[in-house]
Amino acid sequence: MRRIKFLSYLLLASVSISTFITAAGLAQAQKADSASSQFDNAQYYLKTPNEKNAKPIDGMLVLDATAKTARFVAKDKTQFEIAYSGITGLLYERTATPRYSAAVLVSPLFLFSKSKKHFLTIQYKNPEGQGQFALIRLDKKNWQIAVATVEAHTGIKIERAEER
Repeated sequence: MRRIKFLSYLLLASVSISTFITAAGLAQAQKADSASSQFDNAQYYLKTPNEKNAKPIDGMLVLDATAKTARFVAKDKTQFEIAYSGITGLLYERTATPRYSAAVLVSPLFLFSKSKKHFLTIQYKNPEGQGQFALIRLDKKNWQIAVATVEAHTGIKIERAEER
């Protein structure tokens, strides 16, 4: 009997906590919806035609609700600026890779954990009408709010591809 009572309290507590977290996330997304939002510690992967690999550029993703644009700013220089009306699709991806080097150098227990990376791909049409994309790696601390804010600002449903 005590076990059932304990489990019911545990279930009630977990439901209360998840409701609180969801409400807090929605409140932050609604708050972010009213003004421009900045998401620090992001990386924009710039692909140039003559290079094989894209080079990461550190900066911040800025979503401006008044100008209705998404832009990436690095060292006070705008790398790209996309009007919300030009966005044709949004994709969120989460990748997970084992921590082999930490397992070898620190402890074999790191083999049981994985490093996770969060990516947002913005598909858009440039002013000439050509299809383009921007690949952005989001910070692990603010990726959820960034994804919710992008979806709220643009009105476009984000497609999700999560690797387990």
